[in-house]
Amino acid sequence: MSSLSRYLQQSTNHFFDAFPVDLDEAEGKKQLHSFKKVIKTGEPDKTGVLKVTEGDAHNKFNDTKFYELQNIPIKNDNDDVEFVIHTIRDITEEKRKKPCLLKFITA
Repeated sequence: MSSLSRYLQQSTNHFFDAFPVDLDEAEGKKQLHSFKKVIKTGEPDKTGVLKVTEGDAHNKFNDTKFYELQNIPIKNDNDDVEFVIHTIRDITEEKRKKPCLLKFITA
C-alpha cells in the first residue's frame, strides 16, 4: 500500500468518526469522494446541498434542514495537503425564501 493510500485511509477514518454518515448510502459516498478528491487535487470541493429531513438520526430539529457542505485543503510548505477543513453552512432560510424571491422577480 502506498503512503498516499495509507494517509487517505487514516484521514478518512478519522473524518468519518467525527462526522458519521453511512458510507453505503449516496450521501456518504458523495462525502467520501469529495474528501479524497480534495486530498488528491489540493483544490476545494463543494459537495452540494445536504437535505436532512425531520426524523433523520442526524437532525436535532423538528423540521427539514438544508446544509451546504465544502471541503477545503490546508497545505504545508511542500504544497501537500496536510489538513482538510470541512465546512457546513445552514442554508435552510435561503432555500425557503428562494420560491418567494423567484415569484417576486418574475411578477
